[in-house]
Amino acid sequence: MANKNDRLDPSVDRLRKVYGVRAGSTIYTTVKHVSRSGMSRTIAAYVVHKGTVHDVSYLVADAIGARFDRDRGGVIMGGCGMDMTFAMVYSLSRSLFPKGHRCNGIDSGKHRCLSNDHNNDYGMARTIARRELEDAGVNLTASQSLVTERAALVTEREGLTYRKGRVHSDGGYALNRGSL
Repeated sequence: MANKNDRLDPSVDRLRKVYGVRAGSTIYTTVKHVSRSGMSRTIAAYVVHKGTVHDVSYLVADAIGARFDRDRGGVIMGGCGMDMTFAMVYSLSRSLFPKGHRCNGIDSGKHRCLSNDHNNDYGMARTIARRELEDAGVNLTASQSLVTERAALVTEREGLTYRKGRVHSDGGYALNRGSL
C-alpha cells in the first residue's frame, strides 16, 4: 500500500498551480447533504480562478484525506456540534501550508489576516503588561484601563502586531471561507 502522504502532494500541487490557491484565497463551500443522524455532511468546495468558478471538492477530499461522495459531489465530513465547513477549510489550509504562512499585515476588513496568533499575542501582551505594572507597584484592581493601555505599548514594543511577512506557525488560518 502506498504511503498516505504520497497521494496528498498531487492534489495540493494542483490546487496551487492549476487553481491558484494561495494564502488569502477564499474557498467557497456549500452543504449538499446531511445524514439522517446528523453525524456527517457532504460539503462541496469551490474556488474562483480567473473569473470562473471551479468545483475542487475531489481535490480537497484527497488533500485532507477525507472520503469523496461521488453521488452528491462533495467531501464527506464526519462530526457534529461545530461548523463542519470551517473544519474542512481549516484542514485544507493545514494541508496546503503545513509549515505556516506569512501574515498579510491587514488587521481589519474582508482581507484581514485570520491567524489565531493575533488573538494569542494580545493575551500575551496583557500578561506582560500586568506583570510590569505589578512590579512597578500599581494596584491593578482599580486600573484595568491602565493594563489595556500598557498592553498596546507592549504589543508594539514586542512586535506582536499585524506585521506583513511575519510567519504564523499554524497554516490552518491561511485560507478564507465563503458560503454559496
